[in-house]
Amino acid sequence: MYKHNITQSIGIGRAGAAVAAGTTASNGDVIDVSGASSVVFIALFGTLTSTAATGIKLQAGTQSGGGDMADVTGATFTFDDTNSGKIAISPEIFNPTKRYWRCVVTRGTANAVIDGIIVLLGRPTYAPATPGPNAINTAAPTVMVSKP
Repeated sequence: MYKHNITQSIGIGRAGAAVAAGTTASNGDVIDVSGASSVVFIALFGTLTSTAATGIKLQAGTQSGGGDMADVTGATFTFDDTNSGKIAISPEIFNPTKRYWRCVVTRGTANAVIDGIIVLLGRPTYAPATPGPNAINTAAPTVMVSKP
């Protein structure tokens, strides 16, 4: 396995599209985590209206269509409207016991804008990791920079 090249040791993909302001939950894409020994989701946020009750939670299941997704204990958290324009990073799940995962953005009380969701598939059982299905530059160059 590569020890120093981030792009060679993790898979990166889009796990959810941007969603306009709203107060309902938004399910991210179902992600197949086979071949990875850890997974992390990063939710990107735009404007959170004052009093917005926003959060993320992880769900996992065995069906590729997500029909059996269930909340993962300990993988839920909420935050307040002072977090506009920021990101929320899920807990890292090591050795996932289910093959399919998704991030759900919970929204309530007042409008919250979702800018998107990114998934990181880490510690692959093979290297280099396969980029996510929505990656554009799947052959990112390695740039060497020497220290002064």
